[in-house]
Amino acid sequence: MKMLNRYLNLQQQKLDSMQQRQSKLQHQHQQECDRLSQLQQHASGLGNASTVNNAMGLQNLSAVRTQLQALCEQQGLKVAQADQEVRRQQQACVAQLRYNKGLEVVRDKQQDRERRHQIRQEQKHSDELTALLLQNVSPFA
Repeated sequence: MKMLNRYLNLQQQKLDSMQQRQSKLQHQHQQECDRLSQLQQHASGLGNASTVNNAMGLQNLSAVRTQLQALCEQQGLKVAQADQEVRRQQQACVAQLRYNKGLEVVRDKQQDRERRHQIRQEQKHSDELTALLLQNVSPFA
């Protein structure tokens, strides 16, 4: 029983560590989403061609838009990767939680068995003492 409790404690520590990692991954995912949103806002906030009055300005505006579009696509991939990592970690946490719950059920059943065994032993001991006392008591004494 002691070993099972120790093992269960180790598994609980593992789950706690996994949940901390999940929280960190969720935070990173949110940061990646925020970066993508900022890039998209910046891209949509660029001036349009009617505000530029020369060819060089139009060329620069086009180049900046192209670069921002590429950055948005790259950031979109980072968001998708971060989302996938969060989901993978969440699945691992759920699996570990199920494993821990299974261990708890095994431990609880074993404790119940040990408790019932102890009660039977105490009852047996009590019955033996009662039998001894009854043998020593004589109705003619």
